Amino acid sequence: MKILPLLGAMAMALLSCHAEGRFPVGINLGQNSDYTPMFPFADAMKNARGWARVDKRYEAGGVSLNPQGWPLEDAAIVINASVPDLAGTYQLKFRGPASVSAPDGGKIEDYQYDSGTRVSTARVVVPEGQALLSLAFQQTEGGVTDVELLRDLPADGPFTKAFLESLKPFGTLRFMDWMRINGSKQVSWADRTTVESAVWTRPNGVPIEICIDLCNKLHADAWFCIPHLADEGYIREFARLVKAKLDPGLKVYVEYSNELWNFQFPQTNYFKAQATEAFDARVRAGEMEESRRNQDLYAMLWDMEAQSAARALKIFRDEFADNARLIPVIGSQSANSYITKSYLRSGVLDGVVAAVAIAPYFGHFLGSKKEADRTLAEGIEGVFARLGEDIDTSNKKAIDSNAAIAAEKNLRLVAYEGGQHLTPSSGDKERDKQLNELFIAANRDPRMGDLYKRAAANWAAAGGGEFVYYSHVSAYGMSGYWGLIENMQQTSTPKLDAVKAIAGGNFTTSDKK
Repeated sequence: MKILPLLGAMAMALLSCHAEGRFPVGINLGQNSDYTPMFPFADAMKNARGWARVDKRYEAGGVSLNPQGWPLEDAAIVINASVPDLAGTYQLKFRGPASVSAPDGGKIEDYQYDSGTRVSTARVVVPEGQALLSLAFQQTEGGVTDVELLRDLPADGPFTKAFLESLKPFGTLRFMDWMRINGSKQVSWADRTTVESAVWTRPNGVPIEICIDLCNKLHADAWFCIPHLADEGYIREFARLVKAKLDPGLKVYVEYSNELWNFQFPQTNYFKAQATEAFDARVRAGEMEESRRNQDLYAMLWDMEAQSAARALKIFRDEFADNARLIPVIGSQSANSYITKSYLRSGVLDGVVAAVAIAPYFGHFLGSKKEADRTLAEGIEGVFARLGEDIDTSNKKAIDSNAAIAAEKNLRLVAYEGGQHLTPSSGDKERDKQLNELFIAANRDPRMGDLYKRAAANWAAAGGGEFVYYSHVSAYGMSGYWGLIENMQQTSTPKLDAVKAIAGGNFTTSDKK
């Protein structure tokens, strides 16, 4: 196969989309948690930390729970922590009598209990400036159930309207973090979070039904990840649920786990342990040589992951039959296209996957131990100069290399994540503090938006398709600057505005206007 003509055709197809004023842009939703500034749900209980002992409310656990996760004894729960703008009057409702308090601030008003229905109601009034909200339920008669805490915010079904509005620019929603795929311990279908679960945070994130409901409301395509330990029954029920409930006019991207090449994650080390055991057995049998451990063990690892992905994705294909809206993908490392080749080498994914998915981040090295001093010395001007250089050299080379490999197999190239990857990681607390301040400033600078457009232009020129940015909303700090917005009050930031422009096919940077 001649690769260059095929890549050229793919690029022309994408460029024609630009001419029509559209470009396929998606977004990763961040983890739903008590510390998220996202406020996705009308019921604040759905982002609560988890039930705990009253005297140890910050440490989830230590109390008996029923199968849906409601406490069978007196208990407390953190609703939100370290999140500004909690002020308002919340409507509290639950089953069972209790003495309710808000131990971290706030007032419980107009508590009423109906002994006939066993339903309690009250108002929870949170003052301005409070960033921590918890509730304690004492003097219960065997715990409480069906606790609902409605925010003082306009809602549409289970979602806040502000949350829905913030997602309208995006054509695809990826639920990897929302469903807590990294290190997931889900095996059987019974392990998953359900709509009836007390909280939608740990251990297994937001219910699949709610993810589907969100896509249907926004008419956005869905991108789901399959837990790496999920058995056939789980995967088959997952596929059936999505097929039955997702609007038939919407596409379904499906991926096995997340970043199986990344040894920071438990799922990768799970497969590495299996590959190591298999390699050691073959060395003992005289079938492999110990001296080739670094080469052969990793070849076995990539093959093992490809085989597991193929088995899982085939189940989705079986359930969807020949439905063209299903797009199974194999995720790989953008910066190491050898892994992409390794996944595709055996042919086990032929006819199974429709796309190769990578995460073409830029700028990850600027906060490293090796580069930190130079980064601080050169300041924000140096940050932007080196980010631009990375976009047009290493980042572009990685994209082009993966595009060529995908084209050889007649596969699409899509991005499961991407954007800037600045992180303070020098290993020195004082230097990292300075890097953090510098990187926050860079992410809030209009020039960051120009870099997003520049990177998107390179992506489109390589024939890249759907680009799912990471991520929607997150507070900036030592863990990174991932969000296009930092809180739900923001409607315009350099990164968000740039991605909106990209979605409309506009790659023009401010210096070229």
